[in-house]
Amino acid sequence: MAADRGREDVVHAFTKQNADHGLKDNEDRTTLSLAVIGGHESTTKLLRNAGTDPNAHQKGIILLEQAVLLNNNTAIKILGGLGTDLDRRNEFNHSAIEHAAWYGQVDTIATLAKLEANLIETQHQHNRTPLHIAAHNGRVNAIYPFPYPKLTNAQATGAPDHPG
Repeated sequence: MAADRGREDVVHAFTKQNADHGLKDNEDRTTLSLAVIGGHESTTKLLRNAGTDPNAHQKGIILLEQAVLLNNNTAIKILGGLGTDLDRRNEFNHSAIEHAAWYGQVDTIATLAKLEANLIETQHQHNRTPLHIAAHNGRVNAIYPFPYPKLTNAQATGAPDHPG
């Protein structure tokens, strides 16, 4: 396909002919998913402008989740620029950040954090946050990218805060 090769000229020609970019190949992939996973940012923007949905499900998973499972941070950054819902859940109620935490993907967690994914408050069906998931699975390195709240002296030590 032209999309997976980044052939923006061909994709543009099909778009002018009102091609249906939502059609899927025999592996359930759309033109948008092929362009995103291939890392072709300008082609993905063209497809997004043509009305494709970066939040659509494919075989029960969302495109962002697919990018996380492939550990493809280029695709994750592209999706962030397309207005993808970073906290969207698949049909099994799992989010992309939960997958990254489960597999201990430090760079992916950092990428999602930069894109402002909800890293802390989002909860898995067992009331576990992505931080819980990383810790539970022994993914020690995956814990470090998570932001920690700044504590006041009183919170950290139990002593009252005194100004100046």
